Amino acid sequence: MRILLVSHLFPPAHSAGVEVFASELALALAAQGHQVFVLHTRKRVGRRDLVLHRRRYRGLPVFEIVNNLFHLDFESTWNHARIDELFEEALQEVQPDVVHFHHLMYLSVGCLALAREHARAVLFTPHDFYLECGAMGQLVYSDGSVCHQVDTQRCGECLPRTAWSQSPVQRRVGKALGLLHSVTRLDLGPVARRLASPSGARRALDAQPASLPSVPPEVIEQFAAAAQKRRAGLLHAVQTQVHRVLCPSQFLMDRMRRFGLAHERTFLCPTGVDEGFLESTRSDAAVELPPGDPEARAVQITFLGTMIPIKGPQVLLEAWGRLPAPLRQRGELSLCGPLHHAPAFVERLQERASELYVEISDRLTREQVARKLRQTDLLVMPSLWFENRPLILHEALALGVPCLVTGEGGMAELVRPDIDGWHFPMGDVDALAQRLHDVLSDPSQLAALQPRSPELLTWREAADVFLDHYSEVLQSGGTP
Repeated sequence: MRILLVSHLFPPAHSAGVEVFASELALALAAQGHQVFVLHTRKRVGRRDLVLHRRRYRGLPVFEIVNNLFHLDFESTWNHARIDELFEEALQEVQPDVVHFHHLMYLSVGCLALAREHARAVLFTPHDFYLECGAMGQLVYSDGSVCHQVDTQRCGECLPRTAWSQSPVQRRVGKALGLLHSVTRLDLGPVARRLASPSGARRALDAQPASLPSVPPEVIEQFAAAAQKRRAGLLHAVQTQVHRVLCPSQFLMDRMRRFGLAHERTFLCPTGVDEGFLESTRSDAAVELPPGDPEARAVQITFLGTMIPIKGPQVLLEAWGRLPAPLRQRGELSLCGPLHHAPAFVERLQERASELYVEISDRLTREQVARKLRQTDLLVMPSLWFENRPLILHEALALGVPCLVTGEGGMAELVRPDIDGWHFPMGDVDALAQRLHDVLSDPSQLAALQPRSPELLTWREAADVFLDHYSEVLQSGGTP
């Protein structure tokens, strides 16, 4: 088969969950002899906007659309004619049998219809709630609260506070730098980013302000109507242009069905785990925990994730701070993950961590992640939004690491209480502190757990599942 995988971002510049999922699946499909191509977007200040580049990643042919978010209106964030043109150019070059979307953020709804026009099978894997939510697909309101049910009138207040475009000054500077690069090949984008003050998008990721700026009623109505148009447009496009929707979690599949997607064309497709990652950790004696009585050494408690508020590292720190100091001395807490997304938030996090003698480290390599997990007695994931199924959680369970997670979203269905670990209510610092108290008081609770989820597949096995879906659609010639 000729297969085109489409993602909003892609390695090596980006390596969060969706990007890793798309790249690992692409490599597994290629390893089975299929012709696999990738298309993604990338913000590249200092380069010409809205152009198509070609490169290779680990042998895969990759198309990269530069999108610097120079949007003049909100509709351009999801319906963009120029991006459609660039996407069709890639389609004409690839001539795919299958197009498999993993995200539409920074792309355009028109890409779905173009894929249907050029390929015989179009599939979509939602990794978050982008189809429902115009605020980064996270279902998190501007005050930090979770949107259990989307209300487009409330979207009218939230979206104007969301940084969905660059400022006029950023647009002018960015276009000038892009023109300079096209003439001189000199890329001043990295310098511009270092010198720039924190952008609206960066500020939005910092801790929420004490009071939100008011939004005029006419602006609320304008954005409420825009949110409704966006939801209706994306839903209609998926319903009419996509043959199958393949969801990585039951929670997300149920949510997509409630959104309006047809039950008979919405399927559950679990995430894969890197087989080489597992084997390398098992064979690396240096990463084993120190020998001896588990109760005689410090309990290793770890957070692995991006240092932004919705991931909840501040919740874990607050819970840790509520423990009696003598009890904290029985454990070691470390927070690991990218630090550059929310500088002001991270600065406050580091100050509090220093007070509690907690280690914070920046993004780890894949090898370092494996080693860190093997050194961990308890992985804590205190997310403040509906996580789907984070890759790090799959990897932890595959290695037999007990997990303590927020009891909502896809994580809750993956972690079986008292088998793989425990749940606690989202944002409940007291409940989290109590569980940490119990574990540090009696570490044998960890030894009694037997984390090893039978649902986990290697990427090779996951690729077989996706190939079955591709083949069934191609053979049936089904119409959405």
